[in-house]
This record gives sequence, C-alpha cells and structure tokens, in this order.
Amino acid sequence: MSVEAITWALKQPVKPSSVKFVLVVLANCASGDTFLAYPSTAYLCEATGQDRKTVMGNLAKLRDCGLVEDTGKRAGVTKQVVVYRVLCGPGLFTKEAQKRDSTENGTVPVLPNNSTVFPDKQAQKRDTETSGTVRNQTAGAATRGTRLPKDWMPSEEGKAYATEQCVDWKTERENFRDYWIAQPGQRGVRLDWDAVWRTWMRRSNKTLTVAAAPSVPRKPAGPSETPFEAAMAYARRLRDLGQLDSDAFEIEARRIAAKHRGEEAHA
Repeated sequence: MSVEAITWALKQPVKPSSVKFVLVVLANCASGDTFLAYPSTAYLCEATGQDRKTVMGNLAKLRDCGLVEDTGKRAGVTKQVVVYRVLCGPGLFTKEAQKRDSTENGTVPVLPNNSTVFPDKQAQKRDTETSGTVRNQTAGAATRGTRLPKDWMPSEEGKAYATEQCVDWKTERENFRDYWIAQPGQRGVRLDWDAVWRTWMRRSNKTLTVAAAPSVPRKPAGPSETPFEAAMAYARRLRDLGQLDSDAFEIEARRIAAKHRGEEAHA
C-alpha cells in the first residue's frame, strides 16, 4: 500500500465518483516505490461494489485521462491480470506539483458525470436524524474488513446456497479457505465473507457447467502428456473460446492442481 499514491488519488478532481473510487482502490494496491498495482478485476468489483462492465469502463476512463497506464505486463496465476502504474509521479507534495495538479490549469480532465444524483446536505441531515444513528461514529467499524479465520466455515445459509449452485461446499470450502488465507496483506481482507463465498459459489457453478458442456469435447492425454497437462490444456481451450473468463479459469486451474496433488498422494 502506498500512502503517497492514496493521498494523491484523493486530491484528484475526477468525476463521476465511481471512476474516482476505482482510482483510489488502485492507489491502495500500489507499491510505495514503483506505484505498480495489479489487482484482479474481481477484486476491484468487490472493493468498489461495481459490476465488471462498470469497472472496466472506469479503468478505460482513467487511462484516457492519464491518471493510470497499462505497463504491458501481466501478473497472476494465469498471467492475465493487467499491471497498472498509478501516475502520481515524483515530487508529489511540492507546491509546484500540487499547483500543476489543480483544475485551474486543466491538467486533470473532469469526466462526464453519469452517476446518480445524491441527496443534498439538508436531506442527508434529515436522514441521519430520522434513523437516530451517528454515521460518522460507526462508519469506521462498518468499512474495516477482516482476514479469513483459519477455522472458517460457511454459515448454514452459505451451505444451502452452495447446494443451490450444485457445488460440493465441503470441497470448495478447502479451496476457498486456502486461497484467501494465502493472500498477502490487504488483498486478503474483506468486509463480508458470506458475500465473497456466494460469489465463489457462482463462479464454481459456472466453471463446472462449462466443463460439462458437450460442445467442447475433452481431448484424451497423449503419450507424452500427463492427465494434469491435458486437463490444463482443456481449460485453456475453453478460455480461448470465450467460455471461461479469467476469474473462472483461475478457479478451474486451482481445482485441477488440487485434484492432481490428491492423485499423486494416493499413487
């Protein structure tokens, strides 16, 4: 996390607010020395509460106005995650740099505001008085996430949701737990683990549904190809055909690797 990048992002007069939110999340993921950030699209969707199409559109707007750039590098297990550079640059806190970043010189374009109109201050005040809550006292607690406990188990509702999605929750619970516990730092922090679990179940269901589709027959392993390599090649073929997006492919790759390790252990 780069405090400098976050401070810079918060000062940018970017509109609408949904675009600025994506910029702030990218800055939060940026390293302190290179300002490189490579959160997955799924992470950006969860962190901002925006759908995939909105996130991709907001990233394009940030690139167009010169606030972030695509370095051309890719990261992640599948090498599909875009590595961005947050263009806050050197001399961030000098008076000259702050002056250049101001709207007086027009160096930072203000994007068209397509967002929903928010209530005015009086309306917000009335809402606060009506609810009888002090939002500024509870906002910090409501927005601080937690890491997944090592003994985490889905709730009864979470188990039922997995059953609805035709997913074996006992197996996926192990994959889910191992994946999130292994995430470093802020990447492993989430506000609502039940919601993350439901998202995982939907993606697992999509992966299983596509893998069972008869339209793309699975090619048997060749004489010099292991079952693991054949399964991975099949998953890549589904991805290349557009039947698996990057997130679903990562889940499938982890499932294949876990199955392969299990078969080796019993050999």
